[in-house]
Amino acid sequence: MQSRECLSIYYPQKAMETIGKNWRDQYEKWQPRARSKVELDPTVDEVKKSYTQYIPLPISNLDSWLKTPSIYVFDCSAAGMVVCLPSLALFDCSAAGMVVNAFIELLDCGTPNYPGSSRDCILLAACESHETLPQSAEFPADVFTSCLTTPIKMTLRW
Repeated sequence: MQSRECLSIYYPQKAMETIGKNWRDQYEKWQPRARSKVELDPTVDEVKKSYTQYIPLPISNLDSWLKTPSIYVFDCSAAGMVVCLPSLALFDCSAAGMVVNAFIELLDCGTPNYPGSSRDCILLAACESHETLPQSAEFPADVFTSCLTTPIKMTLRW
């Protein structure tokens, strides 16, 4: 069975590598001098074999690796929970206050070795905090990312 993601059709055997390579290639076309590294998530079988527990990635680790300026793309349901900044009034942030405050504190020198500020990053969300992304076989699983990286192709296709 085949599936579509990152505007490519892939087969399960090589899905992770194909999607990771396509994402990297699309972003490098958009920003040729940017440094990028593909970090593929382990499959369910790999996690069962190799890991005893799943440890989520803290934002502070991600932030320390990326530095500034950075663009964070949240291509998932309820992405607005992470992105909504009360000072910008982009979304209704009542449900996401604690997450957002932690993120803002981190970006506004909340960590002692942090060299930048929240003005040095851009946060993009696929949907608001109360929305879920549509799931349809006719669209790629990462419609938002595909629109950002290949807007003309997405416009012509749909």
